[in-house]
Amino acid sequence: MDLRQLSYFVTIVEEGTITGAARKLHISQPPLSHQMHLLEKELDAVLFIRGARQIKLTEPGIALYRYAMEMLELEQVAKDEITSLTSGARGSIRLGLVSSSASPGLYRSLARFHKTFPDVSFKVYEGNTFELLDMLEKGKIEVAILRTPFSGDGLDISPIQHDHMVAAGTSEFFNTESSLTVRDLTHPPLILYRRWSKTILNTFNREMLTPSIFCIADDARTCLQLAQVGMGVALVPCSIVSWGHGLTIRQLDELSWESHLVVVKRKSAPVSHKVEVFYNLLAKNKDR
Repeated sequence: MDLRQLSYFVTIVEEGTITGAARKLHISQPPLSHQMHLLEKELDAVLFIRGARQIKLTEPGIALYRYAMEMLELEQVAKDEITSLTSGARGSIRLGLVSSSASPGLYRSLARFHKTFPDVSFKVYEGNTFELLDMLEKGKIEVAILRTPFSGDGLDISPIQHDHMVAAGTSEFFNTESSLTVRDLTHPPLILYRRWSKTILNTFNREMLTPSIFCIADDARTCLQLAQVGMGVALVPCSIVSWGHGLTIRQLDELSWESHLVVVKRKSAPVSHKVEVFYNLLAKNKDR
């Protein structure tokens, strides 16, 4: 098995037929079919069934497709990293971002870095904290902006912003200008950022209160968008509320609903000079 065969296999899956894949790859059909025969022989498995109009993946074929996509992606990552390491002040940085990191402070830091390294581009990967930790471990990204808590084993971690949760919604949901208690939050429909839903619900249980949960979303920005159209009150990190235009914001009395945004890279992985500069820039400019 080699990367060329895996690339052929992925193209067949994506095109749906060997004929279509051969056309896209600019090769004739018999050599492509032969390569698939060799791959199936090596794996001792039938990967797909040839139908009249389209192939159908078998269970082994589905498993191989998943691994093939990951291996081909890592091949591209390796090429990009070699290019980046040999291109001096050029190249790119593979950056992971959680949705709740979308704060003005982060983008100001990106702008400052861009002034120093104008020829460096960014490849941004978005996901939740645990998805990005997995990508960091596999080398798909070099540095990530994550939200605590999580296990920091094998990581260099620098806090860049202390954060706490706030309530954001249209004005009709609030009858006071003061901060809100957990009891105050039992009345409106709540929109929860999934990263904090367990902590928030545990607090309600501790106080023996029952909230009205309208929605739990993976993306903090989605929570704000739902709040903007009057669907409920979003409980989101304070650092992103500037993106919720037109919303009424209330502080919360519950002090345990707090976390940090941190910048993270692997201890064991060597990184380019520009990645090191970028990491240190974020750590140095924390809470700005």
